[in-house]
Amino acid sequence: MMTRVHVQILSYRASYRILIRRTLQSALQQIQREMPEAELFIEDVGDVAEILKYTPVLAMPCMLMDGRPVCMGRFPKKEETCLWLKTALEAKGSLE
Repeated sequence: MMTRVHVQILSYRASYRILIRRTLQSALQQIQREMPEAELFIEDVGDVAEILKYTPVLAMPCMLMDGRPVCMGRFPKKEETCLWLKTALEAKGSLE
């Protein structure tokens, strides 16, 4: 059974969202070695009004996992992204 994490990348700059998407995909590939059922649903949020619903930070990107903020105002590193993904996946596994 697949376990999916909903990730929202918040930035009005498409180039920032692309960079974070690449980090997420790389982290997912690493996680799937031990958790092959792991899956991501990545949502790009570029509308300023929508971003402001979650954070006042507009100059730099932010990231939410399953509606919870995990990274605000900076580009996340792959290692920490792996940790956040693994934590979110394990929490979902314990709920099922």
